[in-house]
Amino acid sequence: MQRKKKKGKTKEEEEEEKNEDKRRKFLKMMRPPYIWNFFEEGSHTPHILRAEADPTKCYVDGRIEKLYDDIYALGHSLSHHEEARWKTLVQLTLEIFKA
Repeated sequence: MQRKKKKGKTKEEEEEEKNEDKRRKFLKMMRPPYIWNFFEEGSHTPHILRAEADPTKCYVDGRIEKLYDDIYALGHSLSHHEEARWKTLVQLTLEIFKA
């Protein structure tokens, strides 16, 4: 889905929006259906990928720290016992930010 062109945008702003659309499309392909993707009726809520987002400030009950621990343990296990899968995971993760 492409954005509608707004009046008064610079070429740089338009190019940045195109890059954001590419990132969203790439992320959507990677997600399991009906789990993270949700469909809104009517107007769509814009979403921005924010590198500075801190989920520990949103969820103060410790669930994020537990999730980070689990992710670290999985990463450690993959990087030491499943090296090919680890390299693939790293490569795909980096692709999100290159799009």
